[in-house]
Amino acid sequence: MSLPEKNGSNQPADVPWRKARFWDGIGLLLTMGWFIFFAIVAGGDKNHPLADLVFMVPIGIWSVVILAKRLLCPPPRKPPVR
Repeated sequence: MSLPEKNGSNQPADVPWRKARFWDGIGLLLTMGWFIFFAIVAGGDKNHPLADLVFMVPIGIWSVVILAKRLLCPPPRKPPVR
């Protein structure tokens, strides 16, 4: 299955998930969401069971984001050598 073409050209359509900035935003939103969730549920209690995962979950989120960027985003084009 190929990406949809725009205007009949061979260039793929601009889809947001093919851009690295999209994945950076997803990672940022998920990380912020996790910390807000943790703050609400744990309420500052250091002995809460989620306290063991407070930094492991963001590391996992960013590992998946880096992997997605490498697999889904095309590498930047190098300028032609003259």
